[in-house]
Amino acid sequence: MAKYIISKTDLDQFGQFFGSIDNDTITLENYQDTISYTILGLSGQDSIVGGEGKDILFGMEGNDTILGRDNNDILYGNEGNDSLYGDYGYDTIYGGQGNDIIKDSGYSFDGNNGISFLFGNLGDDSITVSSSGNADLFGGQGKDILTGNEGSNSISGDRDQDILRGDLYETGGADTFIISKTADLNEIPTGTENADLILDFINSEDKIGLVGVTFEQLLISEIQPQQIDSIFGQGSVEENFGTNITKFLKIESGGELLAVLGRDRDNFTLTANDFVII
Repeated sequence: MAKYIISKTDLDQFGQFFGSIDNDTITLENYQDTISYTILGLSGQDSIVGGEGKDILFGMEGNDTILGRDNNDILYGNEGNDSLYGDYGYDTIYGGQGNDIIKDSGYSFDGNNGISFLFGNLGDDSITVSSSGNADLFGGQGKDILTGNEGSNSISGDRDQDILRGDLYETGGADTFIISKTADLNEIPTGTENADLILDFINSEDKIGLVGVTFEQLLISEIQPQQIDSIFGQGSVEENFGTNITKFLKIESGGELLAVLGRDRDNFTLTANDFVII
């Protein structure tokens, strides 16, 4: 294992620092230095900690742990099952290949509004935003779990069966849950393989964003809990929705299941006002 405690004098002429092929620990010596660093971990299972500048941090190969710390950072996990933490600032985080854990606090340390962008890419990813600020969450391929915060989030699971939640405590802002109809003409969907579970949709606040389909092309109807379990796996309803949900709705188009929603009221419905075209 190689340990590097670096400062700006360790950067090359391009403002970069490269780790080794070993399992590296790379930490900025003076984290209050506001210079922007580009750090590449290379191969191995690396631990990389940024500073107060606008850093660009690459994990590259291996199962890496990356902490952006302060300011608006860019984090790349790349290959491996990575853990990526944005911390303060509005960050852009790419999981890359593998089953990644992506978390961003969303705090604004300068009082300005901004948007964090979190992209899981390949693999089964867990993406979570906490505290203040708005965020765009994009799962990519794989069975992802996406959780927003108290801000106004745009949440898209993209491919495969994903779980979309606007906020853990249902105190979030006006969220947009994005669902899409299979657009690849060479791909024939099985009917349920790209369906999403939307856990905390609120009619008066949230919207469902439509990609590749219009409201007129949708079929919205009630679905029973046992049917949901058969599609998403046994115990999916109780594990994800809890026991207070009394009515579930499914959204279909052309024989393809796009999403399932549930609320704790028997008069739960969806109208054209609940949808927007993305």
